[in-house]
Amino acid sequence: MLRAAAASAGLEYELIKAVVNIESSFNPRAVSTAGAQGLMQIMPETARDLGLRDAFDPEQNLRAGS
Repeated sequence: MLRAAAASAGLEYELIKAVVNIESSFNPRAVSTAGAQGLMQIMPETARDLGLRDAFDPEQNLRAGS
């Protein structure tokens, strides 16, 4: 999924992997104290703006975050 999201967004796989590692430690259910959600720690308002339906779905989160 990381490679597909990176390729789709025209980004390097290593960048996506590093962001996910720092933001959520690869935990798709992660929630920050500020309310950011999922692998790439997307804020609910940003998720709505991006049309993200489920920030905890890894594929959707990676696509939106990338």
